[in-house]
Amino acid sequence: MSDIDAQRVAERIDTVLDILVAGDYHSAIHNLEILKAELLSQVKEDTDASSDKTPGSVGDLSDASFSWHLTQETQHPLYSPVLIPL
Repeated sequence: MSDIDAQRVAERIDTVLDILVAGDYHSAIHNLEILKAELLSQVKEDTDASSDKTPGSVGDLSDASFSWHLTQETQHPLYSPVLIPL
């Protein structure tokens, strides 16, 4: 389970907004890239930890993002759309 501190993330976003208001776009973008990398690293660690489940277990999909991807074949009435995780 992720232990991302939402308050800390909000504070860092506020800092980036202050940098943007000051007009230092390069530093703001750099700070956002650092924050993004840290968040993605945290998610990867959480994913790696949860992949130790028993074979065949699906896991919790309640927070998963899905999008409909329709190809020409799936638009045919005999085919049903397939959910593909993003």
